[in-house]
Amino acid sequence: MFLSLFNSFSSALYPPDVVCLQDPHFWRSCLSSFSSFKSFCPPHSRGSRPRVDFYFSSVIWSYATILPRFFDRSDVAALDLFSVDLFGGSFTQFRILNLYNLWSQRSSARTFSPDLSFPDDGFPLLVVGDFNIHHPLADPLRAYSRWDLAASFPYCPRAADRGFELLNLPGVFTRFPWDSATRPSVIDLSFA
Repeated sequence: MFLSLFNSFSSALYPPDVVCLQDPHFWRSCLSSFSSFKSFCPPHSRGSRPRVDFYFSSVIWSYATILPRFFDRSDVAALDLFSVDLFGGSFTQFRILNLYNLWSQRSSARTFSPDLSFPDDGFPLLVVGDFNIHHPLADPLRAYSRWDLAASFPYCPRAADRGFELLNLPGVFTRFPWDSATRPSVIDLSFA
């Protein structure tokens, strides 16, 4: 699947400069490689693999300095871009936070709280990830249980409180199950 994704960029009118993946493919403890893209992921040890990674194109090197950030966990990483020309010169730094929100040991909690998911950094921030929540803003036609709503409710209000907006188009699926009996869903979310 990753190979077809990256091959599709060769014919795209505007190929992406940054690709954020959750639950990336590893082979022999290494990320897959693609021509004209560099990659990085959180440091990992034998037996535990990173849950997020970044691929960035060689084009981005011509206008930005790139600094990867790690947080002593395998389920989150950030990419800081520095340039004097970002957003018309209003800001010189832009961060992309990539996270993979897993179930914690407690049955109703996730590994990323809403406060950790939406930091107040004072510069432009894009938060992307597999949030593993079902929320009516992202998937309005889904039938929701009380449990779904209780698990997802804190995220979107916290995002709004911190000035973030959901970028997903409502109802555009981001997860497709392997069996045809299960409904596709929207659990991968992007906020800016």
